[in-house]
Amino acid sequence: MSYGNQFKSEPLSTTYTTEQYPVGTTFVQQADEVAANGSGVDTTLTWSLLKGDRTWIFIQTSGAVAVGELLKRSSTTNPFVGVKDDADGTTSALLLGVADHAIASGEYGWVIARGCCVALGSAGVAAGHNLDSDGSTGTAGSVDTSAGVTASGNLGKALEALSATKTNYVQAYITVL
Repeated sequence: MSYGNQFKSEPLSTTYTTEQYPVGTTFVQQADEVAANGSGVDTTLTWSLLKGDRTWIFIQTSGAVAVGELLKRSSTTNPFVGVKDDADGTTSALLLGVADHAIASGEYGWVIARGCCVALGSAGVAAGHNLDSDGSTGTAGSVDTSAGVTASGNLGKALEALSATKTNYVQAYITVL
């Protein structure tokens, strides 16, 4: 897997019909850029909890992905092909990250694999809760509380309650790398 910041000048929200970078390439977005760029979930809002560096992975989708959706690996031969997660409690090794922008089926783009992001959430998420995938019980591609604040989540931690900044979304820290 490539690692580093040798990157074209397009925004991370750019999607491609062809493989512009090798899938699995990672890009580290510096903390000042994270704070300045906010989230593609809604560019009109201030996302005050998005801090620190973010690591992105370049992937291909095998199904349409909407903003804020959690993605899982969907190929047995290529670990960097993904689709929105439709299961509960998916092991982090099977997850790719959260989409900060829509990616059409079969196209290529960047997803957030580590750091602060905005994720589609399920009812009941509160600040400080550990998070897991909730694609089967809740909405496909969503995150939810991992059996309460004391349970260890596979995904990360909620930085705010669901819908505190935007309805049906939560600012969270995730790590699936």
